[in-house]
Amino acid sequence: MTNYKLLIKLGMDYISEGKFQEADQAFFEILESNPDEPDALYGRSLVFYMAKRFDLSIGFAGRAVQLSSKPEYYVILGKALHCQGHLNEAKSALKSAIILQPSDDRALNAIARVYNDLDDYTRAEQAFKQAVELQQKTFNYWNDLIDFYWDRHFYETALSVAQESVRNNPGEIDFLFKLALVLQALNLLDEAVIVYKKIIHLKHDDYGAYANLGGILFQLNQIDEAKHYLEKAFDKQNDNSECQVNLSLVYMAEGSLLKSLKLLKKVYDKFPADLKIGLNLGTLFFELGMIDEAEKLYIRLFHDDDLHFLSEEDQNRIKYNLSSILLAKCQFKEGWRLMESRHPLLEIAPEYSDIPFWDGKVLKGTLLIRSEQGLGDILQFIRYLPYLDKNLSIILEVPLPVYRLVGLVIVQQELNNICKVIVKGEEINQPIDFQARLMSLPYLLDINFIPIMPTVILDKTNEIVLHENKFHVGICWAGSPDYRFDRIRSISFKLLSTLFSIQHVIFQSLQINFSQKLLDKYKILTLPQGDLLDTAIIMQKMDLIITVDTVIAHLAGILGKETWLLNRYGGDWRWYNQSPDIPKKNLWYPTLTLFKQEKAGNGEESWQAVIDKVKLALEKKVSKFIN
Repeated sequence: MTNYKLLIKLGMDYISEGKFQEADQAFFEILESNPDEPDALYGRSLVFYMAKRFDLSIGFAGRAVQLSSKPEYYVILGKALHCQGHLNEAKSALKSAIILQPSDDRALNAIARVYNDLDDYTRAEQAFKQAVELQQKTFNYWNDLIDFYWDRHFYETALSVAQESVRNNPGEIDFLFKLALVLQALNLLDEAVIVYKKIIHLKHDDYGAYANLGGILFQLNQIDEAKHYLEKAFDKQNDNSECQVNLSLVYMAEGSLLKSLKLLKKVYDKFPADLKIGLNLGTLFFELGMIDEAEKLYIRLFHDDDLHFLSEEDQNRIKYNLSSILLAKCQFKEGWRLMESRHPLLEIAPEYSDIPFWDGKVLKGTLLIRSEQGLGDILQFIRYLPYLDKNLSIILEVPLPVYRLVGLVIVQQELNNICKVIVKGEEINQPIDFQARLMSLPYLLDINFIPIMPTVILDKTNEIVLHENKFHVGICWAGSPDYRFDRIRSISFKLLSTLFSIQHVIFQSLQINFSQKLLDKYKILTLPQGDLLDTAIIMQKMDLIITVDTVIAHLAGILGKETWLLNRYGGDWRWYNQSPDIPKKNLWYPTLTLFKQEKAGNGEESWQAVIDKVKLALEKKVSKFIN
């Protein structure tokens, strides 16, 4: 008997150490001489449960409970039965364990899982809570209770429980990590950052925390800090595909496109069935000007047999990305059609959820046209409004910064009798029959060419005082820093400053919220406060507009101003639409000329050649102006 007890203790020690083969051998030796030793039968049941051989686990646990009624025997029997899908039998076994020992936390947690799968959520919640109350230091019990609330969509309760678990277990990494994951899932990113940083402070080698923190910081557009944590995680966990993808996106955001490509292709080769990686690689191909490769990749993703499980959302993302490629190739009919796949990916404000979408065929009634995406997209697509049937009553909703400008365009297009412009969020005091998104108009109207946009004429330009015998240049060097990939399209003021030494030129800043001290240093005129109409009035008096890819390029285009667009190597799809007769002339805005990066480089390095060309061209233009 003493030998049995020693062997059983040895076997249990082996289990706790994860040495399941050695544990099984110890229990097997006992059962060879005494087949009815219940502790040995229980031990083998545990071993087979860990090995996921639940059928054998049930057999050994069943024999053990026939020989002796111990709570732990019923617990492992119930858990194994649960794993085999025998829910009612599992419930009976676990109830027996609780009758024998009402405070058995293992039995309570296990039966809570069974109740949950039986959709008996009241009993499940009660049992999960009891297990936690009995063993407040056991992470798995807290984790199950949090997941229970999360799966029931009680997100605030799940967060509250996660926070309580941390208060009861201060400084414990598992509890902090779970809280961080919950905060991250609830998009409480700033709070998640604080928790992940606390984890890293407590455990310097928790590279999962580094990876997650880097991913969140990237979402928060804190590119440099994201890079720091992701590189540290990648250095220690270079098999973490999510970390690799996020790091490649950080490299792309900072302009290191070739570095990003090398990393992303490597991880895609490992996980070719991972849709997220494929979509990101396609985006990177596009940024690198490899639009044929991007198109092939998206088509493969869509038709790959390994991806037959694509959700509707996944399919729409592929179609939407593919639409940009087709539009870049001037394949407008199919491009517009595929671009409609964006609708399910966009949120609809509750006040519009009951309004049906217009199919382009009904020619009577009130149609609400809602602007979307950036301000530049609005200016680009208002050219389609005159093609709407004049029997429609149109309400065009736009953001405040373009409200006055778009209103002026509507008047000049002679649409003011049928089209009313309102500010986004403004109350509409009349019935709406249909709604449409502005960028859907070419698809709905089946317009598969680029309509000419009549030049917008402004009447207040005489109020702007110019310097005689000077060449006036409006200049914009950066987009919104809130855009995650702004660094790709924007140019540093320092790099651009070489232009400011050109003689006989007055530069007018078209940049908002920029250092007045630097503007004064180079004698650049400040952009007054105002909306886009105020900016347009200033731009109208300029001899030339130089800009990166922002709303300023579109505004200059509809004003008919000569515009030099400083464009990144890949660039947006609309800048690919060039005149076949005049290279570098854009089809959307005939007065716009592209100065494009000649190769994908590393950040500012790839802009230097562009700036050199612009400086040379500007010097020639100014020389002609003076002479």
